[in-house]
Amino acid sequence: MSFPRHERSIVQSEDSLGQGARQATALPLSSHRRNKSQPVIPWRVALQQGPLPLHQPVSSLLQPAENITLHPQPTGGILDQRNAEFSTGVEGTKRVFDILLTFPLLLVLLPLFLALSLLIKATSKGPAVYWSNRVGKDNMLFRMPKFRSMRIGTPELPTHLFSDPAVYLTPIGRFMRRTSLDELPQLWSILTGKMSFVGPRPALFNQDDLVALRTERGVHVLVPGLTGWAQVNGRDELPIPVKVELDYEYLRRRSLRFDLQIICMTALKVLRGDGIQH
Repeated sequence: MSFPRHERSIVQSEDSLGQGARQATALPLSSHRRNKSQPVIPWRVALQQGPLPLHQPVSSLLQPAENITLHPQPTGGILDQRNAEFSTGVEGTKRVFDILLTFPLLLVLLPLFLALSLLIKATSKGPAVYWSNRVGKDNMLFRMPKFRSMRIGTPELPTHLFSDPAVYLTPIGRFMRRTSLDELPQLWSILTGKMSFVGPRPALFNQDDLVALRTERGVHVLVPGLTGWAQVNGRDELPIPVKVELDYEYLRRRSLRFDLQIICMTALKVLRGDGIQH
């Protein structure tokens, strides 16, 4: 397969009818590059026959999508068309819901935003908000904000990989994590369309195993969420393969009603502090 130069696209792969076969589609990148001076780097996932080996880092399969294009394969008929129409309808409904809910929340929570920012600045050196590179829809990188709960200089790794995460926490970091207050700045990401209220939690750019498994299961086509089906079913307690299977279940069941159920379950989990190990 050859890729003509001077064009840009991102390739996404998905399982076909559970037989391990994959179809490739092309998506334009123009809508993802609003700031040309600091572009978000898109990625192309290399197509393979069969599942991705877990020992092989996903970074070896990810290549910058600059100057790459791929001619999409024809659709599989009425069934594929109906699936596409269903997906488009669900995503459109979710986007309207996200916007309508985000605006009033930002207004109501503004005093809390200011209070937390002052507390963070008063108890530790560094900015109040920390921005990290995350993997979003179609494996495209975006910058995600959080209230900083760890000290400046902490390695950019998933916290479950630290032998003792408490060493890196700020004086109020543990409280913010247990109450999920550190996630509130992501309302901005929801407002800009990089995230949704419900979806798979965005992976760090270096979580190769998680990105590879999500790509294999087709979950990478979803917009990442502030909370998700995996979060209300164990959160930090779940191994990565189990999280991905729960993300895949959400992919199959997604609807506005299911999202509302997950949001209500999330509120209960946060109040009880369930599923948080750090």
